[in-house]
Amino acid sequence: MTDHAQNPLELPNDPPGWEGATETLHRIASQDGDAVAWFCPEIGGNTIAYAVKAGGRWVQVFDIGSPAQLRETPSRYGLPILFPFPGSMRTGSYQWGGQEHTVPPTYPGGSDVVIHGFAHIRPWQFWENSGDRALLVFSTPESLDPDRAASYPFSVRLTHEVSLGPDGLTSTMIAENQGTEAAPLAFGLHPYFGEDVLGDRSQTQVELPGASARSRTNDTPPQMSGDKEPAPAGPVAIVPLGETMIASRTDFPPAPAVARIVNLPPLGGHSGWTIEVSMDEGYRDLLLFAPPTSPSISIEPQSHMPGGASLPEGHPEGLIGLEPGATLRATAIIRLVPPA
Repeated sequence: MTDHAQNPLELPNDPPGWEGATETLHRIASQDGDAVAWFCPEIGGNTIAYAVKAGGRWVQVFDIGSPAQLRETPSRYGLPILFPFPGSMRTGSYQWGGQEHTVPPTYPGGSDVVIHGFAHIRPWQFWENSGDRALLVFSTPESLDPDRAASYPFSVRLTHEVSLGPDGLTSTMIAENQGTEAAPLAFGLHPYFGEDVLGDRSQTQVELPGASARSRTNDTPPQMSGDKEPAPAGPVAIVPLGETMIASRTDFPPAPAVARIVNLPPLGGHSGWTIEVSMDEGYRDLLLFAPPTSPSISIEPQSHMPGGASLPEGHPEGLIGLEPGATLRATAIIRLVPPA
């Protein structure tokens, strides 16, 4: 772990690697000055960095990519937003209202992969900064390019409120159907926790809530099938860099359901730090992902089954229909917890 500022206790202006970036960044800080976060509306409304004072310095909780890296892979760094189709879409299309809607590939360059919807790859509107709280908004079809707007002809406003306080970073997502017909949707968060706080991720474990795991198909790569199986007992050991892993959980206990990364390295000479992701009843699914190419871990709260858009219309684990005027809301709290 390395210090990123000459004065480790001074509130940093920019996150590491974003000094002089051409993108517009917005910053909020907790009232006590012990936490800071930055947002990039131009690249998916991403909360690109979240840092807290710990062990006498600023510790970067999220895995931070450069502007170029985030533009190339906007679901890979910081806190991406997954909407309206968290997870992959097997065929690049979904069924709704008896019609088939074809969705353009997520990334350019010849890949036909459709994954995680649209919100993480499109610009957001930055509505409010009240010092320790920010409000960002994404609206369909206005925020979409013409091809994606044609593939998702529903009027939905997604609001992301982020605040910093004694409990940590609080994220509240609210989807509101502003149209005249039911809109198919789900949403989720995709926070990546980086090496600055994890150290060697293979030394860590993750405690996951939930009595069930999502069954997976025999496809290559495997997909969620819509079925469940009993969740393995005990914490999940994380694979080393160069390997990948995915674990899922659902059927949570009464809120809040809490996932914990344990066995973090010492900070300030003290062991016993943990990372917590706490979810209210708006989130009912969780994915744990460790990528092969970077030493990070992602813990992903989702409102519905990942990849539910690939299931047939009407499947109980598929996309929900949000009625006109109705809202879907979920809150998660992310925090670095000091030793007891």
